[in-house]
Amino acid sequence: MKKSMIAMLYLATQVFVYSQDFDGVEMGMGIGNGSSTMSGFYFEMSVGGYSGEFRIDRMKSTVRNLKFKADVKDRYNEYFEFLVGVLSADANGVTANFQGNGEYFTMEIGKISYAIKNTDVKVKNENPEGLPVLSANLNLQKIEIIPPNSVLRDMHQGEYELYNTFTDGSGTLVINKVATDVNLNRNGKISAKGNLDIPMGKVAVTLNMTIDRDFRSEPFINSLQIDVTNLSADLQAFMDELIQNSGVPLKRKGRGYSLRMSGNPNSPRFE
Repeated sequence: MKKSMIAMLYLATQVFVYSQDFDGVEMGMGIGNGSSTMSGFYFEMSVGGYSGEFRIDRMKSTVRNLKFKADVKDRYNEYFEFLVGVLSADANGVTANFQGNGEYFTMEIGKISYAIKNTDVKVKNENPEGLPVLSANLNLQKIEIIPPNSVLRDMHQGEYELYNTFTDGSGTLVINKVATDVNLNRNGKISAKGNLDIPMGKVAVTLNMTIDRDFRSEPFINSLQIDVTNLSADLQAFMDELIQNSGVPLKRKGRGYSLRMSGNPNSPRFE
């Protein structure tokens, strides 16, 4: 499967890059089912004063009912179609480190799982032909992030105090689990649900949004709701003070907090 994809991409590169006049190229590929496993993968880079590395201890990917088709008559008459039944992967021990100009950023993720289903993408002459269809879910477990020092220095006192409530006491941002589901249909309707589990509580997000067919207009948020629950008494007191003194559009909801909004991202309406 991998050799076939590499050969196809190489052929396409030769045609697009080196050919000035050609009668047209049509390519297609279909894969019933395929899977692969990878371990000990790493990638390192160094550009100017910046360097970084990315590592994965182990990763397994699966593909089902993948179809690819490209029809190129000339540079002004191109057609691309991508269909996939299921494209999924699981990765363990993911680490990313970047440094440069005296700054350092690191992120560790214990496990990543994602699946993309029932995807249908069509592009003609570099423009989408109709809206794509997508169904996907993503799960992350045991996330630890150390941001650059400049990010922490630029925070206001209230922002820094809020940030500290999500850390382990040493400045490391800890997230126990992230789970999201996203769906996009032909009418441009996006529905998404997400759950965030942190040491100090839980966050649930529900989003319904509409995008325009030309992808040039701003998306419209039909509804966005964020619910924060299971907070400690100390954090509740801090949140109450933050709402009172800074005007954050959160509302008290039992022992938790809720935010509801709609409208354009640049001019939202809070409820």
